[in-house]
Amino acid sequence: MGSFCFGVWGVRALVMMALVLVDDQNAKPTMDDPVAAWAKAGMPSAHHEHLKPMVGEWSVETRFWMGGPEPVISTGEMTRKMLFSGRYLTGHYRGNFGGSMFEGHELFGYDNMKQKYFLGWIDSMSTGLSLEEGTCSTDGKVIRLSGEHRDPSHGGKLKKTRSVITIVSANEHRMEAFETPPGGTERKSMELIFTRKSANSAER
Repeated sequence: MGSFCFGVWGVRALVMMALVLVDDQNAKPTMDDPVAAWAKAGMPSAHHEHLKPMVGEWSVETRFWMGGPEPVISTGEMTRKMLFSGRYLTGHYRGNFGGSMFEGHELFGYDNMKQKYFLGWIDSMSTGLSLEEGTCSTDGKVIRLSGEHRDPSHGGKLKKTRSVITIVSANEHRMEAFETPPGGTERKSMELIFTRKSANSAER
């Protein structure tokens, strides 16, 4: 076990050394230079810049469609920041749902190897990880994600999900969520409207 941990940390140390040496996004490392290849794959890119407009402190209005024509509306707060020199966006949500306190945590990023955006979510009302992957518009204003999740209301069968995140302005963005239950048709399940609390809460 000790030798395994030493090996893992040794590789990580080599990669960190390479990050200091590799700063050319146009470099083309080959299999003959695996450390440089790992380092380049770990460098933030223009795709990671598309996540930064969502940094800050936000007031959130959430609309849930739970079968009826009118949504159930709740409010909350989201605080987001970049991690690891701009490689990931992390967010923590606090609000209420059905009169009970509700918290959730997200991890948003772009995987250079897969060339896909990803969004992971955990919260205080579940025990699993929700994960969606997708792409972004050229201008970085619209991110489209999709995934599959186990649906406890359908005996644990998979249901398809997709999300659309739209950057409206520097002080507002929106997220629409859709789901397709097993054997059913797609419906809009949720919409979140994020309004920046203060200009001082922008990227820092």
